[in-house]
Formats: sequence, C-alpha cells, structure tokens
Amino acid sequence: MLVLLTIKTSLIQAHKGQRHGFEVDILTDKVKCKMMQEEKEFLKFVCSVLDTNAFELVVRNGNDQISLRGLYPLGSLANHRCFPNTFHVFDHEQRMVTKASVFIGKDEEIFHSYTKILWGSSSRLLHLKATKHFVCKCERCSDPTEFGTYMNAVSCDRCKGNVLPIIPQKSCDWRCEDCMRIVPLKEVGKTLTLIGSVLKSFRICNFDVMNSFLRGKLSHMVPDSNQAVLDLKCKIIWFLGHAPGFEWNELPLEILNLKKSFCCDILLVLQKLKVGMCEIRGLLLYEMYLCIEEINKRKSDTNEKDGINYLKEACDILKFDASAPEQIRTGISDINGNKNKLDT
Repeated sequence: MLVLLTIKTSLIQAHKGQRHGFEVDILTDKVKCKMMQEEKEFLKFVCSVLDTNAFELVVRNGNDQISLRGLYPLGSLANHRCFPNTFHVFDHEQRMVTKASVFIGKDEEIFHSYTKILWGSSSRLLHLKATKHFVCKCERCSDPTEFGTYMNAVSCDRCKGNVLPIIPQKSCDWRCEDCMRIVPLKEVGKTLTLIGSVLKSFRICNFDVMNSFLRGKLSHMVPDSNQAVLDLKCKIIWFLGHAPGFEWNELPLEILNLKKSFCCDILLVLQKLKVGMCEIRGLLLYEMYLCIEEINKRKSDTNEKDGINYLKEACDILKFDASAPEQIRTGISDINGNKNKLDT
C-alpha cells in the first residue's frame, strides 16, 4: 500500500508557472473553445502533470516514427543527474525498460537524466530551470569543463583558449583558461545565439553547407567538443547513408571515413561524461558498424570482426527498443550467424 501510495503521489505532482498549461489558453483564446472554469483548471493541471512527470517515447507507424509523451509513475520516482547511471527505452508494447548504464553499487542512488546528454551546461541549466524549476548542482554542472569535455566552452578572441563560465550555475561573466581574460556574459550570449540561429537555418539535406560551416566559421568560434559542434556532427551522422542521394553505396570512401571519425569523436565525449551504455552510444555504434561494413566491401584487407563487435554492443544496448533500426531489433540472429567469425 505504501508503494502504491508513493507512486500515486508522484503521478499527481505538478509544477505551477505560466509555462505550464499554455495549451489550454490557446484552446480558449485562439481556437475559441468554450469550457467551464473547472474544466480549464483540470486541463491545466493535466498539462502540469505531463510537464513534470512524462517521458518522451517514439512509436513506429510503418516507416514513420511518432513522438509521444507517456506517464510512467515508477520511472518518475528517480531523481535527475546530468550524467545518469541508467538509461531507458520503450518496447513494442510501450513498456518502459530501464537498465543500468554503468555499475551501480550497493546503496547508490539511481538517476535518470531529464535533459539531453549532449547538451552543454548552459542549455541544461536553462531547460531544467524553465521546465522542472530547480538548479542542478551535480558534479557535471559544478565543473566548468564538464569532465574535460568543454561542451559549454567558446573560443577566446584573443588567444583561442577555452572560455568558460566562472560559476556555471549562476548568470556571471566567463573567463579564458589560458590568458585569464574576462568575457562578459552578454558577449558570450551573442556568440551562442548567432551559432544557434545558423544551426536552425540549415536544411538537413544540405550536407556541403553544414560540413563547410563545421570546418570553417564554427571551428573559429568554439572548440571541437562544443555542444553546437556535436549537434552538427550528429545531424551529419544520421543523414549520411540514409538520405536520398547520400545512401551507403553512393558515398565516397572519404565521406565514409568522415562519418566514422564523427562517430568516434562523439563516443569519446560520451566516455568522458561517464554515461556508459546510453541509448545514443548504441545508435552511434550501429552507425560505426554500417560504416565499417561499407568500407570493407570496397577493400581487400578487411577486418570483419571489428564491425560485428560494434553491432553486438549496439544490440546489447538497444535490443528492447521498439524504435531502434530493424537490424538492431533482429541483430541477435545476425550475430549468431557470424559466431565463427567472432571466435576466430
């Protein structure tokens, strides 16, 4: 009874604020939907409950994917940390499957992440403050370098060193690690806003423009592991090999190696962030496998074992994920079929 009561209590937790329930105001003010005051208050409460507790899940509809929000009372009991020790996926019956991403010792707390793992601290803190109404003080948020990844850093105009917030959890000035120059917060904000607007302007199919910006102007504004760089690399990774005109057999070897290097770059960042077997690691390992398979088709001195090992780990991570690529969901049989190769 106590467990059930705790779950029920977590389900009805709801934050108050203008951000929550704005959908109801749109219905009444813009769509002119008439409703009683009690109905309006209840719908706003439901919106607040969803904003507080809901998880995003992706369901398949043929070849398309649909993003939904679902309430999982037991899952919502876990607290947040920006380097979680668990990850979760949703199976074909939309059941939440939570697995440890790293070893969790006795009496250690279990953590989810309420934000994107590859967001820098500024984006994460802003999102958590606006939607969850708290300031995260985990080890990652307290470290300006974010475990040496420099995901939140910008480049110094004077010496090209890394410019970081002096106190990450506060709105304060930033400072260059090398020349110790103080950079006003407003100046950093202009740089980040400019980068954000450029990224939003890209059409996903314009690979040449994205890669040119990544190699050119962006490389002078932020370090290689900045959130914007990682975001752009991810877009290119998901695009190459899967979009019309850029399918696997159409990619030059140079572009295949570029995609493979991007996967390696992001996997290294994930390793530094101490997030272990997270969902995005599984997806990147699968893309690595596909890259290696395509490269091996074109070379005589191949090492097929490496590719199969990437597929094996990707399947271990994503085997319960209904939204995973079809080869991941059926990959166990593929791996078993290559058992002799793995044993050699």
